[in-house]
Amino acid sequence: MFGNYTHAKILKGSFSVIIFSVLALFSYSQTEKLYHSLEYINDQFRKYNSYNLQYQLDIAGKNLKSSSKYFEVTYPINQLSLVYYTKRGDNDCVVYFKCKNDEQCIKSLDLDNKSIEYKSENSVNLESNSDIADKVVMEFMAIKNGIDNINSTPNTNPVTNNPDLNSEIDYINRMMKNFNQYNLQYSIDWDKKVLQSRSTYFEVTYYPLTLNPVELVSRGDKDYMIKFSCKNDVTCLISIDLDDKKTELKDNYTINFNGNEQDAQKMINTFNHILQNLNK
Repeated sequence: MFGNYTHAKILKGSFSVIIFSVLALFSYSQTEKLYHSLEYINDQFRKYNSYNLQYQLDIAGKNLKSSSKYFEVTYPINQLSLVYYTKRGDNDCVVYFKCKNDEQCIKSLDLDNKSIEYKSENSVNLESNSDIADKVVMEFMAIKNGIDNINSTPNTNPVTNNPDLNSEIDYINRMMKNFNQYNLQYSIDWDKKVLQSRSTYFEVTYYPLTLNPVELVSRGDKDYMIKFSCKNDVTCLISIDLDDKKTELKDNYTINFNGNEQDAQKMINTFNHILQNLNK
């Protein structure tokens, strides 16, 4: 019926309805993807969580909600900075949800005493191996990014928001062209406030809130490694292999830099300055 209605309007020359139809189909496709991600997540928690934990989506309110034996929790998607996991042992992982800037954005309702608590972070058990935990976290992040993008207003002037940081990114990219053999280049996603890189083989997303200060590792004269590592060994770096399209969560990532020591140290200082400012 939707197709017939649209076709009739097109015959009448209604250009606005054509646009509406395309947007409606796009929104439906995006929504469908979100529910596929949710279905996978709930299936894993049915298998690997002993508290009957299940998740629901409130797309209109841009909230992720969960219910279990003891708690109901609401996560406002646009206030979350990251979802990640840690491994405590074989088939013993913990998934964490973290608010931006340590704000107490997560609402937790205790079903026994009906008390409400607001948190900056919440964790749930996932008694699975790390491969499954990786996939669950990636599906959570797909939901977060998908809901962020639905009906979002693009930033029409992102570069001028932070001209100093853009100059520093330009500096890093010039140095990488000279001293890195993998065509490595960096950019900033201003809406999400994350650092991103692309090279011959990988795309990587760096979440400033969860990163330690960037380190310089020397392997010899004009042979350095620039190391990014996550706080408390969590998996906070998202790496996409451009050959097989496999996505992997990492707790550290290193890049080659074949300049001199002075240039290498300046690169470290520049990276840390960018990450500190993105974290504000």
